[in-house]
Amino acid sequence: MPLVLNSIPGALDANTYATIAEANTYNDSVMTPDAWTNAEVPTKNRALATATRLIDTNVSFKGQRTYRGQALSWPRQFAIDERHPLYYLDSAIVPREIKDATAELARRLIEGGMPDTASETEGLKSLKAGPVELEWFEGANVREMIDRYVLDMISHLAISDSSSTSIVVPLIRV
Repeated sequence: MPLVLNSIPGALDANTYATIAEANTYNDSVMTPDAWTNAEVPTKNRALATATRLIDTNVSFKGQRTYRGQALSWPRQFAIDERHPLYYLDSAIVPREIKDATAELARRLIEGGMPDTASETEGLKSLKAGPVELEWFEGANVREMIDRYVLDMISHLAISDSSSTSIVVPLIRV
């Protein structure tokens, strides 16, 4: 059965932040849109859903989910944009930056596929299944699942670690 995208903000079964139309508009503005433009609709659907999952599982955002039971991290209430710290973001919508980052990451996934998972475990000392817990050897270099450029697109919406320029991700180092 083909994947059907649902980008309705706050929906219980939402699986993407960006529609194909929104991703088409975004990717029309980049230097190398060919991989996206030439991809079939089912491939675009899978790429958008995967990009959304990667963003949601790797970035902790400011504020809290607007609706109880919503499938995705956005929309959010009480989320403040660092660029405009006196105002809360609209709690009923997904910000344009999140949609654009989803479209960017989806195109990159089509261009190069998923990151090589074999290198993702390099430096892993132990893994506990539930609740998920990862322990890395001291000094291990963990490859990011999300490209730095994509993270930079949404960093002003994420919770940042005040001691560094990194974004807080939901991994526990023990």
